[in-house]
Amino acid sequence: MFGRCHWWTIPERHPWRRCIRQVQQALAVHKHVPHVTIRTRALPTYTPPPPPQTLTCGVDVSQTRTVSTRGTLWALEIPIDGFERADGEPAHLSVAYRWNQPFSPREVRIASNMVPAMARHECTRVEHQEWFCNGPPATWRRVTALMDAVARGDIRSVRLLLRARQTPPSRTVYDAANGNPQMLYLLDACTRRIARERLKCELHF
Repeated sequence: MFGRCHWWTIPERHPWRRCIRQVQQALAVHKHVPHVTIRTRALPTYTPPPPPQTLTCGVDVSQTRTVSTRGTLWALEIPIDGFERADGEPAHLSVAYRWNQPFSPREVRIASNMVPAMARHECTRVEHQEWFCNGPPATWRRVTALMDAVARGDIRSVRLLLRARQTPPSRTVYDAANGNPQMLYLLDACTRRIARERLKCELHF
């Protein structure tokens, strides 16, 4: 769907983050990391721009949808000023996500009544994070060193990272391989090794 994404994330104690958490709780949706999207479907070599100095937000809540072969993502968004996306899409802050079910008019009103408090505050500090965003938001995962090496096809780094691994690679790591047979072989070999080691421990005890 969105593939490799780059975000400016909102600090943990910032008023925007607290308000978004309240919206998520009121609508009973997945508590995603509040963020402003820098770029979607980025290549592993993509370098994000310098962080914005000041972000301000609007109060008009709009509902958007993104359709993929796996399902439909519905989002409630508010506009953001102080940052321009490289792909030309309007900058926004997503306050709530839902998979395969739109938000009702009542739920949009609930969010609309809660977000005006955010407009009283500016955001002057953000953190860059990189995520793999395919499928339901609950399955999105922050890019780790292993994911990054797998996506880049860096066999040497992947071997080193897998050597010390004690848990099987996740589905997100497999997705990052994008069908690369060499990467899939290394990931499968790691999964089998861990399964053998766990079996030995169970037999020992």
